[in-house]
This record gives sequence, structure tokens and C-alpha cells, in this order.
Amino acid sequence: MADKDLEEKLPQLILKNKFLIVMDDMWNTKALNDLRGSLPNDGNGSRILITCRQDLKVKSHADPYNVRQLSDADSWKLLRKKIFNEECCPEELMKIGEQIAVTCKGLPLAIIAVSGLLQKIERQRKKWKEVEKDLTSRIVDDPEQQCRKILELSYNCLPYYLKACFLYLGAFLENQDIPVKKLMQLWIAEGLVQRDELKSLEDVAEDYLTDLIDRSLVIVSQQRSIGGAKACRVHDVLQRFCQSKAKQEKFLKVITGPDDSKVVNPSSPTTYDDHRLCFCSQRQHFIDSKPSGPYARSLLCFATNDKDPNYPYDISFIFQNFRLLKVLDLECINMKYSFPHGIEQLVSLRYLAVAGYINSIPPSIVYLWDLQTLIVRGLLRDEISLPDVIWCLKKLRHVHTSNFNVIRLQDDGDGDSSGLDYLVTISSLILHYGKETECILRKISNVRKMKCRLSNSWDNSHNCNNFPRLEVLSKLESLKVTYDGRVQPGEFSFPSNLKKLTLSDFHLPWDKISAIGKLPVMIVDDV
Repeated sequence: MADKDLEEKLPQLILKNKFLIVMDDMWNTKALNDLRGSLPNDGNGSRILITCRQDLKVKSHADPYNVRQLSDADSWKLLRKKIFNEECCPEELMKIGEQIAVTCKGLPLAIIAVSGLLQKIERQRKKWKEVEKDLTSRIVDDPEQQCRKILELSYNCLPYYLKACFLYLGAFLENQDIPVKKLMQLWIAEGLVQRDELKSLEDVAEDYLTDLIDRSLVIVSQQRSIGGAKACRVHDVLQRFCQSKAKQEKFLKVITGPDDSKVVNPSSPTTYDDHRLCFCSQRQHFIDSKPSGPYARSLLCFATNDKDPNYPYDISFIFQNFRLLKVLDLECINMKYSFPHGIEQLVSLRYLAVAGYINSIPPSIVYLWDLQTLIVRGLLRDEISLPDVIWCLKKLRHVHTSNFNVIRLQDDGDGDSSGLDYLVTISSLILHYGKETECILRKISNVRKMKCRLSNSWDNSHNCNNFPRLEVLSKLESLKVTYDGRVQPGEFSFPSNLKKLTLSDFHLPWDKISAIGKLPVMIVDDV
């Protein structure tokens, strides 16, 4: 919702109602001032609760309450609950556990971080004593930095393969949800996920994320309806730790905007020697700076607020200035032209996310033979045609478009049964009735998540109106189908492994809904 629309809508919703609004973790008064004009004061006991870690100078219109640090007893209570839940703490761990809690100096974040560490080691007094000794030696030297020191300990105790995944979280915008799907695809493209003969890369990445969650280093902010995390985030203190640690270890450099010492001098473009660059700034600042990274393998852009987020930009300089990229995320920047010219020069790309007025993808994409993830956020409400050469990109794992775009994927017609064997997710695919659709489905038979639009047009030579035979997609777990037509499809056909089904705009009669309801899947019917 745009700020202006919210400003008009909010008073209508809460007028003459008693409300409580919580504004958590504020760093300045701008948000409060922007909101104040939309909040009526009816003298009915409504309240605004603000939490912050610094004095925001709002005493003239707020009653401040300084939250004390936890007592030693409360610290141990919190630590014990995080580790043992409803279980009792073993007697031999009581005293050492209490001492660890005291060492955390009443800081809840520090206690949570330590609890995540203790949950991952054996419940032996000797092991806990080592943690307590390490904590004391770190904190006694610099008591003002005790929280960071505890985070440092939690980081050092991570397995080597998790350290890089954790530091990668520093690339995302602060205090915003991180889509788990995007995070795991980036981890895989970066080569941070180890191969396992018994599991897919996506399953291994999910195990990594679960481990970080279990260690209380990552918070689940949204759950998937079929289990697992849909979105996550990290505490801002942890995120700043990730950024500083990543900079220290030369793992990732975050460029924040015009205040950065190396940003925005159009006459003298900035060259970076880092292997991973993340720009968290306004789009215009990034374009004007025309950065260059001769050694960069990753370029991520997360735009902050702009006056017109849909304004198109010329990004052609990227293909000359970043020739070795494996990861290119420009999803937040709309391109001035259609699909970017010169993209075929980035032959090492594994992850590509672009946005703009795109209606087709050129055949030159075949040169990106290593591509694993392709994301296209088009602004045109139209089909995005994929060329026949897409079947040559054998390493493709994920193909996505925005909600109002559909992909037209055509059979290459060469009679070859080989297809995209590693493809895991695809959205939003348009399917037509006929044999061509059957051929396409056979070529993406290992897909696990699919979002598609079913058209009622079909080849006249095959005068049929059957729902596509989806049994060939034996690994499909999540399916969303939107029906684009008036004629009702015939009998439904779903793979047995399906866990979630969403049907949209089908306008099904009750007998059809009842039949589908008997299937062993989760049904969401967006009639």
C-alpha cells in the first residue's frame, strides 16, 4: 500500500474505535510524525506504544519507560526455558547454567544467542564449562561490548559451511523479511551449499536454514502452509554483526548510499576489488555511480525508497564493468529497454534476476549455459516468451516471473525426450490443451512447485477439453492453477505426491469441489 493511500485509509478504519498501535524498534521519529496526522484523538483511551534503544526526543508527547536489564534470576529463567522448554534442567548443569546466565549481563539477545549455542552441544558439565570459560574471558576485557562478544562466540562455533551462509544474511535490508526461497537460491548459486547424494541442493539449503534457526541466529517471520519457513529475518544487531564480520573477512561489501565514502561521483566511476558487492541505496545513486568490479563474482541490489520505483534505468554499463559475475540480482531496478542487451557476455552467470518492460527473452540466453535461477519481474501485463533454446540450459533449477506475467514455454519439436531434469520450480507457466503441453510436462518431470495458467484454447486438430495429465510430475508438491476460460475442464488429474493445491477462477460446481476435497492434499479454492 502506498503511503498516501494508507494515510487516507487508516483514519477511516479506526475512527470512533479504541486502538493500540505498536511501533517496534524505531530509530528516528519520522515514522511517528508521518503517522500522527492519520490518528484521531477521540479521548477514548487509545494508545501508541513505541520501543527503541535510544532517546528519540519524544518526551513532549510520550511517557518514557526505561526497561531494565534482566535480573540474574530472570536471565537464568529465560536461558533455561530456551534450552529445555518444559523439561527440567539436570542437577549437574544447574550451577554452571546459572553462571552462564549471569555472564550475559541481563541482555535478552545475548541470552538467546547463548541458548542457541548450548542447544547444539552435549548436555555435559564439561562442555558447558568450556562455554562459560570462553564467555568470561571474552566479556571481562570489554564489558561494553559483551553482546557482540557473545555473538562472536556463537559465530565461531558454527560449522564452516554455515558461517558463510550466516554472513550472507548481511546483504539484505535491515528490519525486512527475507524470502526463504530467494535466500536459498542465492546460497546455491554462490556455491555455499554442499552436494549430498541423498538430498537435493534445496533440501540441504533448507537444513542449513533450520540449523541457523535452531541456534537462534535467524527468526522465522512467516510460515509456509505445508510446513517450513516462508520468510525469515535477523535481529538488526545480528545483521550489523554479519556486515562487519563479512567486511573483516572480505566476504561481502555493503555499499549503503551517498554517505558511503566510495559512492556517487559520476565523473569518476568507483572500482571495487571485492568479490561480493551489495548496494543498499537509492536506485539513482547506484546508476549515477556506475560502479565497476573487475573481480566481482556477485552483484546484489536492494533499493531503498525512491520517488518513482517504476522509473526505467540504463544498466548497460554492468555488462562491461562486471564481466566475471556468477550472481546478478537487479530485480529492484527496472531496465530502460527490454531484456538487457549484452547479457550474453556474462557467461559465468548462475543466478539472474531482472525487471522492466519485458515481453520476451532473446535466444542469446543460450550462452548462459551455467544458469540455475532465472527471475523476470515484468511490468507489462503480457506473456513472456521463452525461446526454444531454453531447453539447452540443462542446469536450470528455478524459473520465475511476477504475478501478472505468464511464461510461454514451447516444445522444441526435435522429438528429443531430454529436458530440464534439474528444474525444481516454475511460475507462471501458461498451458494449452493439446499434445504439446504433454510433451512440455514430460520435459520438466522433476518439478516440485509449479504455478500455471490454464487456457481454454487448443489445437483444432485435438478437439478436447481435458485437464492436463499431471501424473507425469511425480515429484510435484505444490500446484497453483488459474483458469483462463469459460468452458469447464474435464476430469482432474493430479500426482499422488501433491501436498498443496490452489485452484483460482475455476468457478467449480459443488460436485467437483467435493470430488477434489477427497484427495489427500491441502486445498485452497480461490473461487
